[in-house]
Order: sequence, then structure tokens, then C-alpha cells
Amino acid sequence: MKQKNPMWASTSILVAAVLAVVAFVRGNWQIPLLVGAFAIWGLRVFMILGLPALRIRRDRREWKQQELEAEKARKTAEAERNAAENDPEAAQALLRHVNHRVSDQLKSLYPEARWEWKTKSPTLLAIHGGIGRIRVYGVPEYEYADVELEQSGTLSCSLVKQLATPSLERKSQPEAPDQGDVDPHAWYERQGRKTLEALIADLDSRGHHCLFLKEDGSIYVRPMEADEETVQGVLQDFPQKRCWVTLVKILEQAGLAATAREDCIAVAW
Repeated sequence: MKQKNPMWASTSILVAAVLAVVAFVRGNWQIPLLVGAFAIWGLRVFMILGLPALRIRRDRREWKQQELEAEKARKTAEAERNAAENDPEAAQALLRHVNHRVSDQLKSLYPEARWEWKTKSPTLLAIHGGIGRIRVYGVPEYEYADVELEQSGTLSCSLVKQLATPSLERKSQPEAPDQGDVDPHAWYERQGRKTLEALIADLDSRGHHCLFLKEDGSIYVRPMEADEETVQGVLQDFPQKRCWVTLVKILEQAGLAATAREDCIAVAW
């Protein structure tokens, strides 16, 4: 059965209405009724022909706007990647941005989540995209997650249970730096401040809120769920233990919560 044309149906109704008015209505009411019939028919025609055309134009505008926004985002991401390749500081800033996005995804499901990169060069992952593995803490029943960063900027985390390969688990132990008589104030201004500020920004983006400084200058975090200590770097010429009281005061003046312990200095933020 063929479907009736809406325009033909509405026109037929108009003709029938006009004939009925002409045939049965006389006097002053005839013209208003005819005007009303044509007005109703005109509204019907607008709904049949005009509204779909308006919707199509609106959809085209929205589609073009989305295309422009996607192209703008792509060009912005490409410019950031090009800048990061030639600027180590920009690369680290881009990596911290990725770190925060990973943390946001994990914390949306596991508020206590913290994590570490197991990929050797996470900066290259942040610049060029790809898949990297992270070690997660505070996530029940899971030990690792795969982070996929596409060229479009889309980021996703997939939790996995299998153990990482031995090459990812090995950590080379830092060599003990040559200890000497070091002035804590001079040491902190010369190298300690810059190293700690950069590392704290990176750790904070991964959900950590505390680090530990050992006598040999090694910096590590100690996840509650992990048996091993995760080494983050080494401070050269780290002040001797007898200078730790002074060093703690210096760290506190820098806005950090520092405590001298038997075997390390705990630094929180």
C-alpha cells in the first residue's frame, strides 16, 4: 500500500474545507473562515517542508562546528608534540598533564589509587602516543594497567592482573654518592630545590603525597601495598646525617612537611 504524500493530503483537506465554507456559510463569517482555513493550511505546509529544512541546516552547522573543533584540537596537539620534542621542560609538562589524566581515570573508580610508570620512556609516549604499562597501588585485585594514548588525544586505562616481565621489574640500585662536608643551605639552593620540586610535581600527578630521602641520597616512595621500595632518583652530594636537623628546617621553610627518621628523611606535601 502506497503511503500518501503529506502535501497532497493537506491540500485535499484545504480544498474540502474551502468548498464546505463556500457551500454552507453565508454572510460575514465566510471570509474569516476562509482566511482561517488557509492559515491552518499554511502552518501545515511549514511543518511539512520548513521544519525539516531548518533541522538539516542546523545539523550541518553543528557538524561543521564539530569538524572545526576537532581540527583545531588536532593542530593544537600536533603543535604541543612538536614543541615538546625540542624542549625537555615542555616534554615534562606534557607528561605531567598525561599523568594527571591517568590519575583522574584511576581515582574516579579507586580514590586511593597511586601508580608508577613501568614503561622506559613515558615522555615519548606522552609526545607520540602509544601504549605504556604502569604499576598501580590501592587498586584491589589489580597490579598493572595499560595506558593507551592515541594521536587524537584520547586516553584510556585498562587494568590487567598478569605480572610484568622481569625486565620491567628490575631496578638498578643507585650507587652511593661520595659523601663530604656539605653545607645544607648551599646544597639545597644549588641542586636540591630544583630536583625535589620537579620530582614532587611528577609524583603528585601520579597520586603520591610523600617521598623519602636516604643517607646515600636515593629518593624513593613506599607504596603501602608493595613490599619493595620504588627508587625515583638520586641526589648528588646529599648532606650527611648530622646535618639532617638543619636540612629538615630548610625543607619546612620551603613549604614541605619534613621529618628526620633513623634511616631517612620523610618529605610530605
